[in-house]
Amino acid sequence: MNHYEAEIIEAHIAIENWLGRGEGDINALLARFRPDFMMIAPTGVHLDYPTLARFFDSQRGSRPGLKIVVDEFTLLQTWDNGALVHYRETQTRPEQPVNVRWSTAALTQEGVNITWRLLHETAQP
Repeated sequence: MNHYEAEIIEAHIAIENWLGRGEGDINALLARFRPDFMMIAPTGVHLDYPTLARFFDSQRGSRPGLKIVVDEFTLLQTWDNGALVHYRETQTRPEQPVNVRWSTAALTQEGVNITWRLLHETAQP
């Protein structure tokens, strides 16, 4: 596993803890994302950093029992200070349908820190 894949796993653990149990530090969670972060959700909705911050702030503990598994990593491209990574994300919650999505993330490395620049998610039917 490379450090980009490790960041994706660690970020999803932090998201699972925040949304599923209401645990964690929102500032540490948001620090994973660049101020110019963009996301395309499975619905096609575009989110920027302020929208993501509002989402996390309002959704703390809103998904009890949430479990997130990320796997099927493909390192598509690397460059001096970043990478493009494709992976599968599976979300489960008690008594809810399984939610599977394929994601592609552009990550930037600044020193030892890796931050998210772009996330594009597509739902798997």
